[in-house]
Amino acid sequence: MSLTNRYVSVAGDGDSSGDSEENAWTLEEAVAGYAAGQHIWIKAGTYTLNNAGTLDMDVDAGDATPVIWEGYTTTIGDGGRATFRGTNGTYAAWLTISGKYNYVSGIDIAKSNLNMVVTISGNGSMLLNSKVENTYSGSTHASYGVYCDATYASVVGCHVIRNNTSSTFVAGAAAIYCSKYTHVSGCLIESPTVGIGTAAGRCITIKGNLIIGPDSGTNAGIYTTPPYSNVGYPIIENNTIHGFSTGMALTGGDNTRSGFTPVINNIISTATTGIALDKPSTLVLGIMLKNNAFYDCTTETDVGNAIELDSISLTADPFEDESTGDYRINDTAGGGALCRNVGTGLFFGSDTYRPDLGALARVPASGGNVIVIEDN
Repeated sequence: MSLTNRYVSVAGDGDSSGDSEENAWTLEEAVAGYAAGQHIWIKAGTYTLNNAGTLDMDVDAGDATPVIWEGYTTTIGDGGRATFRGTNGTYAAWLTISGKYNYVSGIDIAKSNLNMVVTISGNGSMLLNSKVENTYSGSTHASYGVYCDATYASVVGCHVIRNNTSSTFVAGAAAIYCSKYTHVSGCLIESPTVGIGTAAGRCITIKGNLIIGPDSGTNAGIYTTPPYSNVGYPIIENNTIHGFSTGMALTGGDNTRSGFTPVINNIISTATTGIALDKPSTLVLGIMLKNNAFYDCTTETDVGNAIELDSISLTADPFEDESTGDYRINDTAGGGALCRNVGTGLFFGSDTYRPDLGALARVPASGGNVIVIEDN
């Protein structure tokens, strides 16, 4: 795949071609003038939006000719990040990715917003290796960080922080909100209310995320609502969830639904209830819990007649060092040792593939930009 390089800089003069670092676009020029098949390099610096609008990456690209937006520090490809800051209206997203197959990587966005900071509504678009923080700290709105409402959207390897203290316990009050056919993996999520929320699940994959809560209040690491139809239940595997009143709050289907939700290989620690299932009045179908580990949970599961297999009760802390943000599993007897080589593959057919449990994850040092998620 050959893409044409274009360049963005805070030093752009507003009248440039964008074809070199010396003739770099401003960010607004780039958003207004880009095309499919371009790799747009955004040089490190602070880009500020000072009006009532929002940046909308709205050009439709294709799988073979996507658009890549990527931050860098001094040399393209060096993994640096560009910083986005906004003072636009409190209800408007700072960044909207409405074009198809726009891949946005290496940005740092912080904004106080009553709704969302980033919206992904373009089919096949992705937010990668970026940091998003909603700094709104009130309790009157259920705001969130990243809102995904596109078919096959992805949020991968991101650090998402949502400071909202709302007690509204709904999917929309989430650091990452997922609607249809969304993939969330390898993310570090810090959220007082809900880490990842789903509405009408529909084939959502939630895998390999480290989700950290506030250790107090009413909240959930993962919160799901039932899908619209008989298909498309989420897949929830190999996540590490710590410090929520409920590790996972799941809603099951009834006997009119035929979907299937595997909840496998997760580690949940320091929770009042590890996994809770909101049970409809009729028979619960489609929820299966297998090979999940629990540590320091008052109640490990409250799932009624859902299928539950091979749960592991840990008697020792399974993590290397929570005090320094190191949530990789240790080798302690009764702790991390019980989480090694005991997981199940998604299709349950092989005894030779036995992954470790959880997302082997390390929180970056304060102020750092690098997130290491060693997904199984």
